[in-house]
Amino acid sequence: MKFLSVLISIIYFIYPFIILYTFQYNIIGVIIPILIIASFTRWYIFKKSNNKYLTFISLSSFICLILLYLLMILKKNNEVFLYYPVLINFSLSFIFFFSLTQKQTIIEIFAKLKDPHIDERGIKYIRKLTIVWGFFCFFNGCISLITTFLSLNIWAIYNGFLSYIFIGLFFIVELCIRYRYKNANK
Repeated sequence: MKFLSVLISIIYFIYPFIILYTFQYNIIGVIIPILIIASFTRWYIFKKSNNKYLTFISLSSFICLILLYLLMILKKNNEVFLYYPVLINFSLSFIFFFSLTQKQTIIEIFAKLKDPHIDERGIKYIRKLTIVWGFFCFFNGCISLITTFLSLNIWAIYNGFLSYIFIGLFFIVELCIRYRYKNANK
């Protein structure tokens, strides 16, 4: 099961390059059903984990792929799959913001897996961080949307490389801030 989960994660990571390749060789009708099966499998794996946020994220991904596939068939236009990263980013943004209305945010749930005893200051920090991640995903989705109007190569470079670099940099900066915050509040 772990191997399958890693394999599916790799598929999602290289999604833009899969789309670029399938557009060049006009085989998207063959590849998309495979992506839908991978997406369904990912949802099934997360559903068994009983984590409502991971289940929702993977279910959103699965539904987005099916809707885009149906739209592709109806419109006879492969380019609808360029909007997948846009939909995923906006879905993630929604999840971050929606989790603010819950007792625990999505980030707090994951943080408590590592440290179940987070103090009130830590909870406030996590809530602010959830807001920042929500805006980050929203703006990343906006940039992804802009790339859908540019060349396929630019779309693939941004959505398959640069967006991951920005996510990684954002995460590293946040880790540094968190480390300083923890040390300042000891």
